[in-house]
Amino acid sequence: GQFVSQYLPLVAAAVFMQLALPVSTAMASVLPEGSVAALGLGSKAVLFITGLVGAAIASVVLPYFSRHMAQNRLLDARRELSFLLLAGTVISIPVTVALHLLAEPFVRLVFEGGALGSAEAGLVSRVMAYGILQLPFFVINVLLLKFAIASRHSGRVMIAACAGLVVVVLL
Repeated sequence: GQFVSQYLPLVAAAVFMQLALPVSTAMASVLPEGSVAALGLGSKAVLFITGLVGAAIASVVLPYFSRHMAQNRLLDARRELSFLLLAGTVISIPVTVALHLLAEPFVRLVFEGGALGSAEAGLVSRVMAYGILQLPFFVINVLLLKFAIASRHSGRVMIAACAGLVVVVLL
């Protein structure tokens, strides 16, 4: 019973998070020709960066929070969460600004030429530049997600993932 109550909301949350990409692709399909390809290519770089950051944070933070919860040190865990949220914000904002500014030179260096012309490279770089702006929010979300899992509040994770999907559709 406890297994189902903890992991069923996490499965639902994973479904909601994974639905964001097909929804974005469906929306891009009504835009001019090449929009879906630009979204896909521009999103790959963003997904690579967020994947690395998410894996690094998750592998360290979840066991750390879980240890605090197992020792009934909720106040210490919350204090650490506050510090990590502040540190994650302070570190991720300058990194995001740098990646946002370097998106166009990066895309032009890596992809322009061959099948990707100047106009297409500009479109892909805009997708990447605007997609990378989610990095600070992603870092905070991963920290809060791991804290919620460690504190056995996976239902909140599901609600947040559903709200995130709604925001993707609205924006």
